Amino acid sequence: MLNVFRSASVIGLVLVGVAVAQLEPLLLDHHQKGVNSVAFSPSGTTIVTSSDDSTARVWNAVTGEVEMKLTGHTGWVLDAILSANGMAATSDSEGRVALWDVPNKKLLRVWSAHSAWIRALAFNEDGSRLVTASDDKTAKVWDTQTGKLVQTLIGHSSWLTSVFVVQNQVVTASRDGTVRFWNAVSGTNTRTIEIKGWMYNLALSPDGTRFATASQEGVKIWNRINGQEITEVGANRITWSVAFSPDGKTLAVGNDNGTIDIWDAKGQEKQQTLSGHISYIKSLQFSPDSSKLASASRDGVARIWSMK
Repeated sequence: MLNVFRSASVIGLVLVGVAVAQLEPLLLDHHQKGVNSVAFSPSGTTIVTSSDDSTARVWNAVTGEVEMKLTGHTGWVLDAILSANGMAATSDSEGRVALWDVPNKKLLRVWSAHSAWIRALAFNEDGSRLVTASDDKTAKVWDTQTGKLVQTLIGHSSWLTSVFVVQNQVVTASRDGTVRFWNAVSGTNTRTIEIKGWMYNLALSPDGTRFATASQEGVKIWNRINGQEITEVGANRITWSVAFSPDGKTLAVGNDNGTIDIWDAKGQEKQQTLSGHISYIKSLQFSPDSSKLASASRDGVARIWSMK
C-alpha cells in the first residue's frame, strides 16, 4: 500500500538554515473550510482531499483542476482515499462511509459504519476491502463490492487515528497510546506496541521495518519488529502528521505552525523546511514516485510541492 508545477512566483524555503527560493507549489484551494486529509491515487495522477465543508474533491495532480466534487455528507468529511481500481472512499463525523466510482463520477454506496467519527480509511491493494477506523474505539473491515461487514477489530481503549493495510495485516494507531497489528481475516490482535502520548498520525516505512508516530510529544521512529524506539526526530513539540517517501529516502513532518520539515528517512538530518500554510498540517502524503509531496492544512488549502 506504501507502494508540471506552476512557476510564476516563489515562496520561502529554509534549507539547512539558509534562505533560498522555490517554485510556488500547486494550490488546491476550492474548499470552504479546513482540509482534513490528502491522498494520491496509486497511479499518482489524481489527488483526493476531504474537508469540514462536508465535501471531498478529486483533483488533477498536474493541473490542480477539480475533476469531481463528492457531495452528500452532512457532517465534516474527515478522510478520503483512492483505490487502484478507480474507487474513492470518504468518511465523516456522523459515522458514515461513502464509496464512489471516480471514472464514471457516481456514488456507489453510502452506509452507517460506526457510531462515532471515522477518522481514517484504508483500502487493501486490489480495492476489494475497505478498513474504517473510528472514535468508537473499533476498526472494521468491509467488502467493497457488497458493502457487507467482514470483520470488527476490537481492543483499543480510545479513538483510532490511523489505519494501514499491509497484505493480510491491518495496522491501527490510537490515542490510547498503542499501535496494534491485526490479522485482517480472523480479526485477531497479533501484536500491540505501547507508544507514549496521544498519537495524531502514523506512517509505515516502505520496507516495513519501521514506523513513525506524530503526537503531542513530536515525531519518533520505531522498530516495527521489536517495538523499540529508534530515534526522536527534531524538537519535542506537537506534531500532527508524518509521511515516509515511497523511495525510502525521505521523512516529511507536518508541524503545528503550518511548516513542513523534510528529513532524511532515518530522522537524523533536516534537509529543508517548507513554508506557506498558515495553520497546522493535518495530513501529508508523497506521490508514488516520491517526486511530489501533498499537504493538507486547517487553513483550508492543500498544496502539492515538488521534491525534485
